[in-house]
Amino acid sequence: MYGNEIVKEYFWPAINGLEWSVEYTVMLIDSEPDTYWQPGYKTWALDTGSEIVCQEGPVQIWIPDQMLEDLCQKHFESRY
Repeated sequence: MYGNEIVKEYFWPAINGLEWSVEYTVMLIDSEPDTYWQPGYKTWALDTGSEIVCQEGPVQIWIPDQMLEDLCQKHFESRY
């Protein structure tokens, strides 16, 4: 089962001294239901390129290359 479930994840890291709302999506790439003999499982993957920083207000943010992707990857690994 590829891509049958998509979940949005949110977290609020401190970037350049301010807290920002960041969102990204996670896709279910493989799953197997529980059976009598073995437990089921779900395999999730980070949807790269789906990272968004919610910038509201007059303050603009500059993020170094790959920093946002690295933050999302670390958050994804801590949850899945």
